[in-house]
Amino acid sequence: MFTIGCHLSASNGFLAMGKTALSIGANTFQFFTRNPRGSKAKALDEQDIAAFLAFSKASNFGTLLAHAPYTINPCSKDERTREFARMTLADDLLRMEHLPGNLYNFHPGSHTGQGMETGIDLIAGWPAADGVWRRTVETACSLEPAHVSCYTLIREPGTRVDLWTRKGIFAPPDDDAALAELDFAFDAFGKLGLRRYEISNCARPGAECRHNLGTWRGEDYLGFGEGAHGRLGRARTENGAVVDVLTPERDAVERAIFAFRMREGLDLDAAANRFPALAPRLPEWRATLARLAAEGLVAAEGARWRLTRRGTEVCDAVLADLV
Repeated sequence: MFTIGCHLSASNGFLAMGKTALSIGANTFQFFTRNPRGSKAKALDEQDIAAFLAFSKASNFGTLLAHAPYTINPCSKDERTREFARMTLADDLLRMEHLPGNLYNFHPGSHTGQGMETGIDLIAGWPAADGVWRRTVETACSLEPAHVSCYTLIREPGTRVDLWTRKGIFAPPDDDAALAELDFAFDAFGKLGLRRYEISNCARPGAECRHNLGTWRGEDYLGFGEGAHGRLGRARTENGAVVDVLTPERDAVERAIFAFRMREGLDLDAAANRFPALAPRLPEWRATLARLAAEGLVAAEGARWRLTRRGTEVCDAVLADLV
């Protein structure tokens, strides 16, 4: 069906917009979800929405297009601006549930001088229409970034994703589908010259994230801001406060096994020299790694043990065997 329409004011409600559209020969329209230069949203009128949905069906309307306000910038360098964007987007999407099957348009924003790579953050596994992930990856590649982070979707209890899943609004893809999306993405980034130096990150030579490298190589790191975690000596910190102090062995084990997330892998003897408390665990680790190698999850290259491609897909399970 051919659809054509224009942008209309939502001040008088959905039914009024529908009637205006029909009067000018349109069968769809675009509208702002809230004040386009601010944040205030008009309260939803359930009776008006019900009347419009009936009118829309009777008038054979096409898909509507909701437009987010211009004030959101989810990739701003200012956390408050990003938080405002996240809250606005989440609220808009909840409001759009009252108009199922329609579209939502928003401007992703500006990286505000942080650099294009910082503005790119891909989340694999987000439920979307067929082809959306492919187009997302192709768009990222067209920007020729020097660094890309690509993660599978994690459904955290109490989040919007968790709520929408439990309400049946969408069903996240299964593990095989999510892994296939990751494989497609990293293959595409590899053809662009970006090397997968860590399970969730790839970069051109010399553009690797130093924070990532330091964390996975077992170095100390500071965490600033709400929810930020750090590691200083054997102390774990959260929001700058010490929340746990590890035993020497636990500290050594954790710092060493994180190397398996890296493409460079782990040299057991070098790790034991660096973290002496690890030495008593080496015989056990050698036996475990031999078993994992027989299962095709790890491989020895010289003195270093690395995850295989299959091993990267089940990294958490591999690390749990070593812990």
